[in-house]
Amino acid sequence: MDSKKTGKLISELRKEHDLTQDELARMLYTSRENVSKWERGVTTPTAETLIKLSDMFNVSVKGILAGDRTIKDDADPLLTLESQNTKLKRNLKILILEVIILLLAFLSFYFINNYKTMYVYLVTGESETGEVQSGLLVFTKDKSYLKLGTIKTDSKYLKYEVYYQDKEKKTIYESSSDDYLLISVKKDKRLPYKDREKIINNTYLQITYKDRVETIKLNFVEDYSK
Repeated sequence: MDSKKTGKLISELRKEHDLTQDELARMLYTSRENVSKWERGVTTPTAETLIKLSDMFNVSVKGILAGDRTIKDDADPLLTLESQNTKLKRNLKILILEVIILLLAFLSFYFINNYKTMYVYLVTGESETGEVQSGLLVFTKDKSYLKLGTIKTDSKYLKYEVYYQDKEKKTIYESSSDDYLLISVKKDKRLPYKDREKIINNTYLQITYKDRVETIKLNFVEDYSK
């Protein structure tokens, strides 16, 4: 697979159908920045997106990956992509269910203890080669929860570290596991309530690969507070 050829073909197909990057992004339920990265060969679309592009432009998945619209799909590659697509949807449903349960638990906690303050943030982050999706941060005066839903990278990483910058670097969590992280500790010193503003404004994900270290600034969008 040549990501440059793939990106060039996606750009050609988009222009042939008189679509802007914004319009194509909306049709694929993604961002214009992602479309731009595909077309520049920085990243490649997910299996689910490749299938949508194939249906939309009547070009085989294998052809898109090879950057050659004349290539037809064999049975096995398509089945593999469909299998990946099914797995992605299943994992997404599980993640959404976990987030709903977590939110319901905290909403119940809030109404029972309505004198306390709760803050909920959606967590994302993006760089040229890495992306954080579907994260969640919850603050109350007694408990702190942080979940990085999905960490997507262009190659396998050795470890990652989540930290926020105060007067000095303060590590929240570090791991070599591929599982998304979940911190849930009463009066957790790694996520002090008093440092909430510093955490949401100055928290980073540092990813260590075999040949480089990459830092992604995490974005926290407030979803609910009172």
